[in-house]
Amino acid sequence: MKLIALSLLSLILGIAVSTVRAQPELSFVTQDFGPFQVDSDTGARGPAVEIVRRACEISRINCRVRLYPWRRALQLAHDAAVNGLFVIGRNPEREDWLYFSEPIIATEYGFFVPLNDTGNYERIDDFANLRVGVFGPSNTSRSLTQIAKKLGNLTMEMSPDDLDGFRKLNANRIQAVYSNKSVGMYIRQQLSLTNIRYAHSDRKLLYYIGFVRAVTPKTIVDDFNEALREMNMMGELQEILLRHNLTPAQLSISPKKLYTQAGGQQ
Repeated sequence: MKLIALSLLSLILGIAVSTVRAQPELSFVTQDFGPFQVDSDTGARGPAVEIVRRACEISRINCRVRLYPWRRALQLAHDAAVNGLFVIGRNPEREDWLYFSEPIIATEYGFFVPLNDTGNYERIDDFANLRVGVFGPSNTSRSLTQIAKKLGNLTMEMSPDDLDGFRKLNANRIQAVYSNKSVGMYIRQQLSLTNIRYAHSDRKLLYYIGFVRAVTPKTIVDDFNEALREMNMMGELQEILLRHNLTPAQLSISPKKLYTQAGGQQ
């Protein structure tokens, strides 16, 4: 009898250990990109980090979040050295190698100009002949490149971080900065830049979490998205974002899959 009991106990413990070992793991990289996520003494923090960690908790995924300069983070993802990165815009080039989460944040790109510039910037054409700063290479610089091609005479000044362009703008060393609106407002406040104003909204966009197709099973992405939808239905997603004065995106109402099974893992 004791032998049977011990055998059953060993079996139960073996199953428990196997279940713990089988828990999926995801590694994410991101950048210091306030107000969405920022560096701190305790590591990456901010609303996007909160959302990722909570979705991982709900879907029972062990997740790690590490913060790097954006070019390094993007290279790690391209090299399939990590499972995902955030927050990012969606474009055709990224569709080739990334799965995307449900959209989590609604935001916009636009132009900042010096406060002492009293011009009325109602149309994109009003930025012709200007020197415009932008962070890049990035989805933001990609958008400004399209504008520059349309205008034909807009000069782009690309910087490896957002801070450089806004410092130059505040000192009237460039004539405008093209940026995410929330990022620009955050930088203006954090650096106490007093000679900057938001002059023109260019386009609305959504921010997502990207998952590297080559190393991330689609089933895990589906589970993560189910967790995001649950957070949305319970009001958790909205509470996190509104606490930081950010706008929640519209998530799918029904629990549908974003990708067909045929898409598979690449």
